[in-house]
Amino acid sequence: MTTNMRTAGFVKSHSQSGKGPVIVQVLPALVRGGVERGTIEMARAIIDAGGKAVVISSGGPLVRHLDRIGAVHHTLPVGVKNPLAWSSLRRRVKRILKDEGADVVHVRSRVPAQIALPAAKSLGIISVSTVHGRFQNTSR
Repeated sequence: MTTNMRTAGFVKSHSQSGKGPVIVQVLPALVRGGVERGTIEMARAIIDAGGKAVVISSGGPLVRHLDRIGAVHHTLPVGVKNPLAWSSLRRRVKRILKDEGADVVHVRSRVPAQIALPAAKSLGIISVSTVHGRFQNTSR
């Protein structure tokens, strides 16, 4: 059995809907870049495997690619770096996760992780994070 088959079996057995996994990806925006391209490719793979692909971001020109492949996009400013806004955003993300029946949350950036991971944890939803580069504090 290949790793992909084992993973697919695990996720399918943990699906709340019973129809296939609902996987929610969270990133700041859908503009040009590797993170964004990877998000679209992952959404396509999720749909091709019989799952439901959901993306939460502040939007951007690449949203049309998600629409074209049948993914669901929720526009929410999850890239906001003001911690005072995070509590409200967490509640909104939590509502989306509940409404969509999320099985897995995949965060793809540092700030969205601060917002989405606590929301997922509070609902008992599996979460994963992709690190695309090392953060360097330049404000010294």
